[in-house]
This record gives sequence, structure tokens and C-alpha cells, in this order.
Amino acid sequence: PRLPLPDGNAFISIVNTPYLDNRPEKDMTKSYVGQCLQTPLVKGESYTLSFDAGRFRSWDNLTGKMFPFTVAVFGNADCNAVPFGKVDAAGNGCPSNYNGWVLLGKRTMYSNGQWVQGTVNLKIPHDIHVIEVGVDCSILESIHDLTDSTTYLDYHVYYLDDLHLLPTKDF
Repeated sequence: PRLPLPDGNAFISIVNTPYLDNRPEKDMTKSYVGQCLQTPLVKGESYTLSFDAGRFRSWDNLTGKMFPFTVAVFGNADCNAVPFGKVDAAGNGCPSNYNGWVLLGKRTMYSNGQWVQGTVNLKIPHDIHVIEVGVDCSILESIHDLTDSTTYLDYHVYYLDDLHLLPTKDF
């Protein structure tokens, strides 16, 4: 990621692996960062996740097209629901393909190689004890390798830093 980092010396890397064939979403490998919460998110309460996000490459030099990325938050009532799927195995898809996981909120982001600030407002359908932060469940369009040796994978790796999950009233 672009240096300096927004906060401290660590960051999270998220991958949304695209496929060049017509594989269904549930067979696409995606990565997430999970956390069993010290205090559950309570049904009916409003929560907000704030963060800084960025990525190495987000545009096509040949066409000038800017490619967005999505930061999504999923939740589950059971901390034993993580990890889900198999590590580095096709078929992981997104959390909502697995029992008990629900999408709590998402935000589409644009970054031209720099860090940008973002928030996701969460809707809590029932008490949530564990969250997964990463990509949404959308199907990625194929992006071809460019002449400057950038690969399509460069567009689908992004970084998160300085995450804060709080009741919305506390922001």
C-alpha cells in the first residue's frame, strides 16, 4: 500500500479473486478479516464502521476507466462460525453463502492509488457476536493484463487501516 500508512505500522490486506472463466460466485475465493466481538452488536441499534482504504492500482492506463472496490461487513450470532470455508480453496465465496451469516452493510469506494476515508452504516437484524470485513458478493468483471506489467490481480487487492466500530451516536 501507499506509504505512509494512515495509522501505525500495520494494515489489513483484502483480496477479491476474479476468474477469467464463468465460475459462479460461490466458487470464487475471497478473503476477509474476522473478529469475535467483546460486546455483541445489539439488534435494532445503529453502528458504524469507519476506516481508511486504498489499493495499489484502480485505473486502466489505456482507457482511463476507474474501477471501484467494495468494503462489506457481514455478521453472525455465533463466534464459532469462523473460520468458514477452507483456506486458499475455491468455493469460499462470501460469508453469506454459509449458515447464519448476514450482510450488515457495505460501501463502494474509489481510490486513485491513495488512502481514502470511508464508513459503513450497519443494520443489525439480530444480536451479532462475530463480524467479517472484506469484499461483497458481487461478480467481478475480467480485467486484462496491461502493457505496463500490471495484472488484473492488482485491481482486486486493497488495504484497510485504522478501523473503528462504534455505536453511530458515538461518532
